[in-house]
Amino acid sequence: MMKIAYFSYLFDIKGVSAGSANKAIGFMDGLRQLGHETRIFWRGYQPPEDKREAYERRQNSSLKRTLRKYLNEPKCLLMNAKHLVQENKILKEMNPDVVISRFTLYGFSSLALCKSRKIPFVIEADNPPIYENNSFYGKENIHLDRIAKTIEQKNLMQADAIIVLSNILKDFFVSKGVHENKMFVIPNGADPDKFYPRLRDDFLVEKFNLKGKRVIGWIGSLDGGWQGLENLVKMTQNVLSQQEDIVFMYVGGAKNKQRFQDLIEETGFNDRVILPGLVPYIEIPRYLSVMDIVIAPYPKLDFWYPSSMKIFEYMGCGKAVVASGVGQINEVIEDGVNGSLFDPDIKDDLTKKVLSLARKPDLCRLLGANAHKTVLQKYTWKHHAKKMEDIFFHLLKDRGKENRV
Repeated sequence: MMKIAYFSYLFDIKGVSAGSANKAIGFMDGLRQLGHETRIFWRGYQPPEDKREAYERRQNSSLKRTLRKYLNEPKCLLMNAKHLVQENKILKEMNPDVVISRFTLYGFSSLALCKSRKIPFVIEADNPPIYENNSFYGKENIHLDRIAKTIEQKNLMQADAIIVLSNILKDFFVSKGVHENKMFVIPNGADPDKFYPRLRDDFLVEKFNLKGKRVIGWIGSLDGGWQGLENLVKMTQNVLSQQEDIVFMYVGGAKNKQRFQDLIEETGFNDRVILPGLVPYIEIPRYLSVMDIVIAPYPKLDFWYPSSMKIFEYMGCGKAVVASGVGQINEVIEDGVNGSLFDPDIKDDLTKKVLSLARKPDLCRLLGANAHKTVLQKYTWKHHAKKMEDIFFHLLKDRGKENRV
């Protein structure tokens, strides 16, 4: 048995970072099922449930936005001082065999402590932090690029192993000089005890008046960017104008939800588009149960490195998935076998694929059944945990500590 500590620096694990947080919970639970002692330490500030809205309002005030532009990155750098003290205490008390650290911008506390304590240090890299910060969520900030690059490179070079979620991300880090032999591709996955084929939820069918209707669904954050919402809106209008027995259900909530609702109303079919808003993660399988076809309309970007958790959860529930043929999705879905792929660059290709499946319920069921088998065979958290277990055993053996496990 190993003792494994996981440090995550994600902000708002129940809100904006819910997907990444659920991944951490998933693979640590998989390791626990294999008999190991695991603990997750959420290092970032998490606003309490009842104070999240007020916190977000304060963060979005004009003064806060102005200060954040100049102070956010220095603050992230200085947080290492606090983390060094707190994490040193954690490591002293737990004495773990392995530490997994979520790769984060300016973070070096866990690396420094693991090196000083001679604990195997494993990076969980779901993204390239500097690239994401400069291109997306932090692009308005004043960047400390030289410091950020030094810290990021130091982490990559000194880590004992790096777990990346896609081959594309692995290739990116190789291009930065990281040796590929210490990088391991482990994608996202699904919990088969939560995401499995089930009968339609009667309560939701009645609540949303879904009896006798075919439901095309999507679940996400409604925040644009990665989600490909423009593709979604256009396809919605096209399909509803051609198929009267179809309704759409888009589950998710974010600051752009009203904008999305306004776009749908402009199509004239807002009475056939259901927007339940944000629902608890534990409720997602119930909402998936009422959907016949599910969509993952990601845009085609030059550097599309993610691993879509929603794809695996869709497939785990035995749904007919229509997804963009981008990045890792091409490795997971075989077109016409366990899902349907469309090309975002081809006009109305998404519409054609959705309409084709909507008119072939038997094919939907076949694709869904094959999708479910794919997840059970390759993409459960326990499968992924076994790969991680092998990595950790190898690291400990190299250090002559195999007698501890």
